[in-house]
Amino acid sequence: MEQAYSDIGGKFAGRIIEGDYAAAREFLAPWLHDSISEKELQSIIQNATQELPPPGAFSLDGNSCTFDELEVDEYSPPTKPLAPQITAENFRKWMVIEFQPDPELETGY
Repeated sequence: MEQAYSDIGGKFAGRIIEGDYAAAREFLAPWLHDSISEKELQSIIQNATQELPPPGAFSLDGNSCTFDELEVDEYSPPTKPLAPQITAENFRKWMVIEFQPDPELETGY
């Protein structure tokens, strides 16, 4: 993964782990930044991880898909249509951030 993408993804993930949703929100795309508040971002993360231990680490991954290769189907991301603001001209990378529990905690995950 290109360093620039890795840096941005890492900074976003780090702010989520720290619980600094205001700072994490600054990494969202402009149309998401305008429509998702700090509290809503926190709620999205908490709803997605409610049965899991809090994140304490993360890994970044991506794939080589181009914009034209992204299809909505049941087997590959995205599983819902892309926002109309995402175009072939501004698409850069399909990035996956996997949050993991603190490696020092014995969580079983």
